[in-house]
Amino acid sequence: MIVACLTTSKGLVTACSSYFHKLFPKVSYKTFAISLSIFSAIVANIGLTQLIAISVPVLKAIYPLAIVLIFLTFFHSLFKGKPEVYQGSLLLTFIVSFFDGLNGAGIHFSSINHFFNAILPMYEVGLGG
Repeated sequence: MIVACLTTSKGLVTACSSYFHKLFPKVSYKTFAISLSIFSAIVANIGLTQLIAISVPVLKAIYPLAIVLIFLTFFHSLFKGKPEVYQGSLLLTFIVSFFDGLNGAGIHFSSINHFFNAILPMYEVGLGG
């Protein structure tokens, strides 16, 4: 298990360092590799409970957008790829998922939550986004 995790982390650090070095050639590959390794070590020592507490609000805001993009891709030919469909769908999804993410972070806007509860089925159980 340790060897599998180390090879995966090594692969991720080298791939990300290579990618970022191509994006920003003035910064050396070695600098990116060391920075990513230090950042990963810090994140790894945060602890699983705290890491989940940090990531849940972010994921609650991002996942609905990804799901809508995937869904729209299946129906791309139906609406002939009009950008307005993508923009409108993503904008409305972002508005709802943003406030759902804030709820996950413990920041509540009672009037907005009441409005979403009234118009969106199952928003109160976290399925509004």
